[in-house]
Amino acid sequence: MAAAEQSNCLACIPENFSVSFLPIADQISTKSMQRGLNYYQQGYIHEVTLQFPTVSAKCWPSLRKNNSPHRLSLDLDVDRIKYAYCSCKAGLSGKCSHIIGLIKTLQGFKLHNFKEIPSDLSSTSMPQQWNKPRGDKILPVPISQVVVARPTEQRKRKPIQCHTNMNYKLPRVDLGKSSNSTGHTTPA
Repeated sequence: MAAAEQSNCLACIPENFSVSFLPIADQISTKSMQRGLNYYQQGYIHEVTLQFPTVSAKCWPSLRKNNSPHRLSLDLDVDRIKYAYCSCKAGLSGKCSHIIGLIKTLQGFKLHNFKEIPSDLSSTSMPQQWNKPRGDKILPVPISQVVVARPTEQRKRKPIQCHTNMNYKLPRVDLGKSSNSTGHTTPA
């Protein structure tokens, strides 16, 4: 076997590279596929290196942020992935969501026509990610339609609803006159 050469050139990755290259692709759950896609989209996969036939990377943990990143590794062949490894608990089987995230990352590089693996950008080299408005996700509604309740289906209390009669007319308040205890108004 020839010595692995250090090259971040993506020419050795097939154009149709996808999750179907895994030998156990039919055993991957929809949840793992969605989580892997999220790892790719949110930038959890980093330090991707390619020493053909091995691709290695790291993935930030999604729950315990203080833990060290998971180590990922893929051994490639022409039309399949021979071996997949992740340092997480489910990674020995080669079908964890971190592996899916690495495959989606490589797919993304190919789809965006990168010739080689881009270097990781530092946070100061990218646009700021905080304090960005989320858009109009919560639409305004009249107060009579607001329901205050816990988000779960198994509630112990009934939801609080507005009981305002929107057709009720408030009495007119006249600020220019004062009233006495008999209810008669006198000019100010």
